[in-house]
Amino acid sequence: MAQTNRFLLLLLLLIVFLFFLGPVHPGSTLGALLRRVVFGATLLAGAYSVTDNRKLFVLATVLAVPPVLLGFGTALGSGSSAGVMQLVLASASLTLTSVLILAHIVRVRHVTVDTLFGGLCVYLLLGAVWALLFRIIHVVNPNAFSIPQHFVTTTADGASTIDMSVFTYFSFSTLTTLGYGDISPISPIARSMTSLEASAGQLYIAILVAGLVSVHIAQAASRTDR
Repeated sequence: MAQTNRFLLLLLLLIVFLFFLGPVHPGSTLGALLRRVVFGATLLAGAYSVTDNRKLFVLATVLAVPPVLLGFGTALGSGSSAGVMQLVLASASLTLTSVLILAHIVRVRHVTVDTLFGGLCVYLLLGAVWALLFRIIHVVNPNAFSIPQHFVTTTADGASTIDMSVFTYFSFSTLTTLGYGDISPISPIARSMTSLEASAGQLYIAILVAGLVSVHIAQAASRTDR
């Protein structure tokens, strides 16, 4: 399979899924369908991005397919057993993809634009994985987070719920240490996971992304001087 720009598709899908589909009303049928389709495509694109190792590609695909299939039978992160299983499998799939992309980035000898895309993918995947973990924590313990009433939405069947986009918002606010303070972790596990994400986000930007960019600039300058 072609390896050129293999991270670009995943990066674009992550951006669309994480940031542009969030405002889509969760109660609408079209909005739910769009989320499920793009979410499934994101998981499969993550598996495709690790195609340089067939065994790992198969493993990533095996982890990606079940949450995609479950997604068409239940809303992402619903309180049902299928919804919880979808969250667990999706977080495992995205975690594996993050680790494999990161391993690829560390091994490369020449930093290309696609390498930078891969670095950005891992950063967005970190936020996505933590959002799923926060959702799992909330499903297990609804009092794990202090969430204002205006974040509560109504589904198509009239039930009140906390949409997945709320946890995505909280995750990236934590990852970037923005921290508006409107959502707060209450339980010990929620506080621990929040602190861990904030630390991981800062270390990743400071060490890996900054290093990749500086090496890419140095390589470009070296080619220009020849």
